[in-house]
Order: sequence, then structure tokens, then C-alpha cells
Amino acid sequence: MIDILNAINDYIIVIGENGVTKFCNKTLLNKLNYKNNELDNININNILFNKDFDLIKNIDTEYNMDLNFYNKDKNCVSLNSKIVRKCFNGEQSIFIISKNTEEISQIENIKNEFFANISHEFKTPLNIILGTMQLLERNILDDNIISKSEIDLNRHTKCIKQNSYRLLRLSNNLIDMTRIDTGYYELQLGNHDIINIIEEITLSVSSYMEEKGIKLIFDTDSEETILACDPDKIERIVLNLLSNAIKYTDLGGEINVYIKTCDSKIVVSIKDSGSGISQKKLPSIFERYVQDDSQYSKRSEGSGIGLSLVKSLVEMHQGKIYAKSKLGIGSEFIFEIPIRLVEEKDIKYIKKDKEHLRIEKCNVEFSDVYNV
Repeated sequence: MIDILNAINDYIIVIGENGVTKFCNKTLLNKLNYKNNELDNININNILFNKDFDLIKNIDTEYNMDLNFYNKDKNCVSLNSKIVRKCFNGEQSIFIISKNTEEISQIENIKNEFFANISHEFKTPLNIILGTMQLLERNILDDNIISKSEIDLNRHTKCIKQNSYRLLRLSNNLIDMTRIDTGYYELQLGNHDIINIIEEITLSVSSYMEEKGIKLIFDTDSEETILACDPDKIERIVLNLLSNAIKYTDLGGEINVYIKTCDSKIVVSIKDSGSGISQKKLPSIFERYVQDDSQYSKRSEGSGIGLSLVKSLVEMHQGKIYAKSKLGIGSEFIFEIPIRLVEEKDIKYIKKDKEHLRIEKCNVEFSDVYNV
């Protein structure tokens, strides 16, 4: 077992219930500038910067915490540590398994930079392809381009455009998740009627629901509620939740969008009569790259980052989101936004072609549900 622990790249130290060290692997010895056996049979508090053993010994289950160690030169070394209770040489012991927080941060930065770069590299040619397809569609419609065979040009151009939208959706999500992780993602807050925003975006996708034979019900207990929000991000949240609801709801099903004002917050519920989410996966549905392995996920493939992005956007509005679901009955996604206002001097006004942008957002968001 000692040979295995010494071969592991993680930093590992084993201590007894009395706080005396039993073993320290070579990786940690090298990190702290100690030689073989120099850390054997010493009190762990001698090398813990904050003398945390009293806290560690009371941990019964696996637990993650940041620990600061002294190296041989009495400098502080910060390690992201996991506390685990296991047997060592036949005795119950406490394992501290650590990773270097600086190394983790560097790896995270490299990963974020990679995602950002590759996403931008995807997006540039995709926009060119979409622009070219729009030009081709216009010329086909005007009979400037005619097929001499029985090839359906419209069907092929729509197929290319739809799959381009799918890739564009993935690129947008990856770029935005990277910007959120690196702190470069900002809300364009203003004081807006959130009831009107949600109603408009919901009604704008009613044609998609009609095409699939799904009944849409929209209701609110308030005609107007002004609060600080970013309309584009609210639209994105609602579009994502609606596309999920449509995706997993069969012909003849029903989707309810209900808004209510509760104390000092607005509560938005998007409920479907679809296939539902397994109870096993429900607690982790908003985690990045997590997908349900039940019927819910098998009906449509995805990247597993849509709901994670939605959660981040809601939390940037100082709100929260959660889900309720039962397999075979349906799902309900609920998000809450606090009712607060932003001062006029802090509002940034940006002119946008709302109708054109909304159509484009719908095309991108529903690209894996409908032909566009």
C-alpha cells in the first residue's frame, strides 16, 4: 500500500486518531521540502498553519476543505484537501488527500482559455455559413437558383442551417460559461416589466408548441412588476426552460407558465406534462455536464450545460432556481428574482432590434427540437 501511495501524484498524509502522523507520501514531502521519514510520528498541528486537527478529527464522512501547511522553511503552502477515514496498517486512520490550489487554478485558467478560443473559432465560420445559407434561400425563393434534378434544395439548405444553429447554440453556451467562470460576464441591468418580458417570449414560441400539438397556458397574478433585470438574459432563461419543456412533452401535452408576486420577489414556474426526471438525478440537474440517464435524457441529446448556464444567469440576478419532477408525470422548473430597482445613473441603454433578435434566439434555442 505504501508503494501505491508514493506513486500517486496527489499529496497524501495519514494520521492517527491522536493526531500523530503515520505516513507521508513522497509527493507531499517534496512539496514541503522535507526528506524521507522527517514527517513521521509528529503531531499534525506542527505542520498545519491553523492547527486544524480538532476540526479534522470530528469529521465522520468524506469532507473537502482548504488546509494551509508549513513547509520546512516555515512558509505557508495552501492545499485543497479531502478528509477520508480508512484503514492503514490495520488501524482506523485519517487520510488527508490534497491538491495544490495554485495548480488547480492554473489548470482551470488553461481550460477556460481553451474553451473560449475554440468556441470563438467555431462561431466565426458558423456565422459565415449561416449568412451564406440565408443568401442561398433568398435566391432559391426568387427562382435565381434552380435544381435541374429532383433534389429538394429547400430541404437541404434548411438541414444545413438547422445544424449550424445547433453548433452556434453550443458555441454560445461554452463562451458564456467561460466568461462567467472568469468573471467577464456582466448583466445589462435596467428597470423593466418582467411580466411583459416573460409573456412576450412565451407567446412568441406558441407556434412551436402548436406545431407539436402542445397546449400552452400562460397566467400571472400581476399585470405589471418593475424590477432590475437584464431582459436578454431573462429571455434566455425562459427560452431554455421552454425548449426543455417542449422537447420532453408529447403530442397533446401541456405546458404551463405561471408568474406570481410573493413578498419581495417574483416567482416564475414553467411546468410540463412530459416524461419527467429521475429522482436520482434531480438534485444534480443544474450541475455542469450532468445529464439524466433515464427516458428524460435519452429522448434528446445535448451538451449538459444549458441548465447550468440558466442557474448562473438566475444567480447573477440574485435569484435562485430549483426543480420538481416525477418520471412519467412531468417536471416543474421554478426560478425566483428579487424585486429591487437599479438607480438611473447605473442603467446602460443599448438599442437593439428586439423582434429580429428574438426570432434568432428562438431559432438557435429550438434548433434541436424543430426544423428552422
